[in-house]
Amino acid sequence: MTALTLETVMRRFADVHSVSQEAIETISLWVMHYRDKRSIDIIVEAWLESFKIAKKDEQRIALFYIMNDVVQRAKMKHMDVLIPTFQPAVLSAVTMGKGSPSVKHVMQRCIDIFGERQVFTEASVNVMKNMLQSEENGEGDESYVELDSEEVYRKIELFERGRLIVTRGMEVLRNGDFDCKALMKDRMRDRTVAAQLVMETQQVKTYEYVFGSWITL
Repeated sequence: MTALTLETVMRRFADVHSVSQEAIETISLWVMHYRDKRSIDIIVEAWLESFKIAKKDEQRIALFYIMNDVVQRAKMKHMDVLIPTFQPAVLSAVTMGKGSPSVKHVMQRCIDIFGERQVFTEASVNVMKNMLQSEENGEGDESYVELDSEEVYRKIELFERGRLIVTRGMEVLRNGDFDCKALMKDRMRDRTVAAQLVMETQQVKTYEYVFGSWITL
Protein backbone atom coordinates (compact mmCIF):
# COMPACT_ATOMS: atom_id res chain seq x y z
CA MET A 1 0.00 0.00 0.00
CA THR A 2 1.34 3.44 -0.98
CA ALA A 3 2.53 5.55 1.93
CA LEU A 4 0.21 8.44 2.69
CA THR A 5 1.12 12.10 2.66
CA LEU A 6 -0.82 15.01 4.11
CA GLU A 7 -1.34 16.49 0.64
CA THR A 8 -2.72 13.22 -0.75
CA VAL A 9 -5.31 12.88 2.00
CA MET A 10 -6.34 16.52 1.78
CA ARG A 11 -6.93 16.14 -1.95
CA ARG A 12 -9.23 13.20 -1.25
CA PHE A 13 -11.19 15.19 1.31
CA ALA A 14 -11.36 18.19 -1.04
CA ASP A 15 -13.03 16.00 -3.68
CA VAL A 16 -16.07 15.51 -1.45
CA HIS A 17 -18.69 17.96 -2.70
CA SER A 18 -21.81 16.05 -1.67
CA VAL A 19 -23.28 14.84 1.60
CA SER A 20 -24.80 11.83 -0.13
CA GLN A 21 -24.40 8.48 1.59
CA GLU A 22 -22.46 7.13 -1.38
CA ALA A 23 -19.92 9.98 -1.34
CA ILE A 24 -19.41 9.73 2.41
CA GLU A 25 -19.05 5.94 2.45
CA THR A 26 -16.58 6.01 -0.44
CA ILE A 27 -14.13 8.19 1.51
CA SER A 28 -14.88 6.44 4.80
CA LEU A 29 -14.07 3.01 3.37
CA TRP A 30 -10.89 4.41 1.83
CA VAL A 31 -9.82 5.72 5.26
CA MET A 32 -10.55 2.35 6.87
CA HIS A 33 -7.92 0.66 4.69
CA TYR A 34 -5.19 2.40 6.69
CA ARG A 35 -4.67 0.93 10.14
CA ASP A 36 -1.11 1.82 11.14
CA LYS A 37 -0.71 4.72 13.56
CA ARG A 38 1.41 6.84 11.22
CA SER A 39 -1.24 6.76 8.50
CA ILE A 40 -4.05 7.38 10.97
CA ASP A 41 -2.21 10.40 12.39
CA ILE A 42 -1.83 11.84 8.88
CA ILE A 43 -5.49 11.20 8.04
CA VAL A 44 -6.71 12.90 11.22
CA GLU A 45 -4.42 15.89 10.72
CA ALA A 46 -5.58 16.22 7.10
CA TRP A 47 -9.22 15.91 8.15
CA LEU A 48 -8.94 18.72 10.68
CA GLU A 49 -6.99 20.96 8.31
CA SER A 50 -9.56 20.33 5.58
CA PHE A 51 -12.34 21.20 8.03
CA LYS A 52 -10.54 24.38 9.02
CA ILE A 53 -10.02 25.70 5.47
CA ALA A 54 -13.41 24.60 4.10
CA LYS A 55 -15.14 27.64 2.61
CA LYS A 56 -18.69 26.26 2.59
CA ASP A 57 -20.89 24.79 5.31
CA GLU A 58 -21.71 21.85 3.02
CA GLN A 59 -18.02 20.89 2.93
CA ARG A 60 -17.73 20.95 6.73
CA ILE A 61 -20.94 18.96 7.08
CA ALA A 62 -19.64 16.33 4.65
CA LEU A 63 -16.33 16.10 6.54
CA PHE A 64 -18.11 15.69 9.87
CA TYR A 65 -20.31 12.96 8.41
CA ILE A 66 -17.21 11.21 7.06
CA MET A 67 -15.60 11.28 10.50
CA ASN A 68 -18.86 10.02 12.02
CA ASP A 69 -18.95 7.09 9.61
CA VAL A 70 -15.28 6.29 10.15
CA VAL A 71 -15.37 6.20 13.96
CA GLN A 72 -18.57 4.14 14.01
CA ARG A 73 -17.01 1.59 11.66
CA ALA A 74 -13.87 1.62 13.81
CA LYS A 75 -16.01 0.93 16.88
CA MET A 76 -17.58 -2.11 15.24
CA LYS A 77 -14.21 -3.42 14.04
CA HIS A 78 -12.48 -2.73 17.38
CA MET A 79 -9.86 -0.44 15.81
CA ASP A 80 -8.58 0.94 19.10
CA VAL A 81 -6.07 3.43 17.67
CA LEU A 82 -8.38 5.32 15.34
CA ILE A 83 -11.07 6.60 17.74
CA PRO A 84 -8.82 8.18 20.42
CA THR A 85 -6.67 9.71 17.66
CA PHE A 86 -9.71 11.41 16.17
CA GLN A 87 -10.98 12.62 19.54
CA PRO A 88 -8.95 15.87 19.97
CA ALA A 89 -9.52 16.73 16.29
CA VAL A 90 -13.27 16.40 16.77
CA LEU A 91 -13.11 18.71 19.80
CA SER A 92 -11.25 21.31 17.72
CA ALA A 93 -13.70 20.95 14.83
CA VAL A 94 -16.65 21.48 17.18
CA THR A 95 -15.24 24.80 18.39
CA MET A 96 -14.56 25.88 14.80
CA GLY A 97 -17.84 24.83 13.22
CA LYS A 98 -20.47 25.62 15.82
CA GLY A 99 -20.82 29.21 14.61
CA SER A 100 -22.89 27.98 11.67
CA PRO A 101 -26.42 26.82 12.62
CA SER A 102 -26.49 24.14 9.91
CA VAL A 103 -23.07 22.74 10.86
CA LYS A 104 -23.92 22.91 14.57
CA HIS A 105 -27.14 20.97 13.96
CA VAL A 106 -25.24 18.15 12.24
CA MET A 107 -22.63 18.12 15.00
CA GLN A 108 -25.33 17.85 17.66
CA ARG A 109 -26.91 14.87 15.92
CA CYS A 110 -23.59 13.08 15.52
CA ILE A 111 -22.48 13.76 19.11
CA ASP A 112 -25.80 12.41 20.41
CA ILE A 113 -25.16 9.24 18.40
CA PHE A 114 -21.64 9.01 19.83
CA GLY A 115 -23.19 8.94 23.29
CA GLU A 116 -26.00 6.51 22.45
CA ARG A 117 -23.66 4.01 20.75
CA GLN A 118 -20.73 4.62 23.10
CA VAL A 119 -18.39 5.44 20.24
CA PHE A 120 -16.40 7.82 22.43
CA THR A 121 -16.31 7.64 26.23
CA GLU A 122 -19.10 9.28 28.20
CA ALA A 123 -16.61 11.86 29.49
CA SER A 124 -15.52 12.74 25.95
CA VAL A 125 -19.09 13.09 24.72
CA ASN A 126 -19.91 15.38 27.65
CA VAL A 127 -16.95 17.60 26.79
CA MET A 128 -18.08 17.73 23.14
CA LYS A 129 -21.58 18.75 24.21
CA ASN A 130 -20.24 21.44 26.54
CA MET A 131 -17.98 22.82 23.81
CA LEU A 132 -20.87 22.84 21.35
CA GLN A 133 -22.98 24.94 23.72
CA SER A 134 -20.15 27.23 24.82
CA GLU A 135 -20.26 30.79 23.53
CA GLU A 136 -16.53 30.82 22.77
CA ASN A 137 -15.66 30.64 19.08
CA GLY A 138 -12.56 28.64 18.19
CA GLU A 139 -12.46 29.64 14.51
CA GLY A 140 -8.89 29.64 13.33
CA ASP A 141 -7.58 27.86 16.43
CA GLU A 142 -4.53 25.74 15.60
CA SER A 143 -3.96 24.34 19.09
CA TYR A 144 -4.72 20.78 17.99
CA VAL A 145 -1.36 20.49 16.25
CA GLU A 146 0.37 20.77 19.62
CA LEU A 147 -1.88 18.32 21.46
CA ASP A 148 -1.04 14.73 22.26
CA SER A 149 -4.18 12.64 21.83
CA GLU A 150 -3.29 10.23 24.64
CA GLU A 151 -2.70 13.12 27.06
CA VAL A 152 -5.99 14.80 26.15
CA TYR A 153 -7.81 11.47 26.53
CA ARG A 154 -6.25 10.96 29.97
CA LYS A 155 -7.18 14.46 31.15
CA ILE A 156 -10.77 14.06 30.06
CA GLU A 157 -11.04 10.80 32.01
CA LEU A 158 -9.45 12.36 35.10
CA PHE A 159 -11.72 15.39 34.85
CA GLU A 160 -14.87 13.27 34.71
CA ARG A 161 -13.67 10.98 37.51
CA GLY A 162 -12.87 13.95 39.72
CA ARG A 163 -16.22 15.57 38.97
CA LEU A 164 -18.04 12.41 40.07
CA ILE A 165 -16.02 12.19 43.30
CA VAL A 166 -16.75 15.83 44.16
CA THR A 167 -20.46 15.38 43.36
CA ARG A 168 -20.74 12.30 45.56
CA GLY A 169 -18.81 14.03 48.34
CA MET A 170 -21.17 16.99 48.25
CA GLU A 171 -24.15 14.64 48.50
CA VAL A 172 -22.64 12.98 51.58
CA LEU A 173 -22.00 16.34 53.24
CA ARG A 174 -25.47 17.58 52.36
CA ASN A 175 -27.33 14.47 53.54
CA GLY A 176 -25.07 13.30 56.36
CA ASP A 177 -26.03 13.84 59.99
CA PHE A 178 -22.67 14.42 61.67
CA ASP A 179 -20.43 17.13 63.08
CA CYS A 180 -17.57 17.48 60.59
CA LYS A 181 -15.23 19.35 62.97
CA ALA A 182 -15.77 16.88 65.79
CA LEU A 183 -15.21 13.97 63.43
CA MET A 184 -11.92 15.42 62.15
CA LYS A 185 -10.70 16.14 65.69
CA ASP A 186 -11.48 12.57 66.69
CA ARG A 187 -9.66 11.17 63.65
CA MET A 188 -6.57 13.33 64.26
CA ARG A 189 -5.95 11.59 67.61
CA ASP A 190 -4.62 8.59 65.71
CA ARG A 191 -1.41 9.33 63.73
CA THR A 192 -2.13 6.67 61.11
CA VAL A 193 -5.60 8.01 60.46
CA ALA A 194 -4.26 11.57 60.48
CA ALA A 195 -1.76 10.64 57.77
CA GLN A 196 -4.60 9.15 55.73
CA LEU A 197 -6.54 12.40 56.13
CA VAL A 198 -3.54 14.38 54.85
CA MET A 199 -3.27 12.07 51.85
CA GLU A 200 -6.97 12.54 51.06
CA THR A 201 -6.46 16.30 51.22
CA GLN A 202 -3.57 16.03 48.76
CA GLN A 203 -5.82 14.03 46.41
CA VAL A 204 -8.33 16.88 46.44
CA LYS A 205 -5.53 19.30 45.53
CA THR A 206 -4.50 16.97 42.71
CA TYR A 207 -8.00 17.03 41.26
CA GLU A 208 -8.04 20.83 41.53
CA TYR A 209 -4.81 20.87 39.52
CA VAL A 210 -6.30 18.55 36.91
CA PHE A 211 -9.37 20.74 36.57
CA GLY A 212 -7.20 23.82 36.13
CA SER A 213 -4.98 22.11 33.56
CA TRP A 214 -7.99 20.97 31.55
CA ILE A 215 -9.52 24.44 31.52
CA THR A 216 -6.30 25.89 30.07
CA LEU A 217 -6.08 23.34 27.24
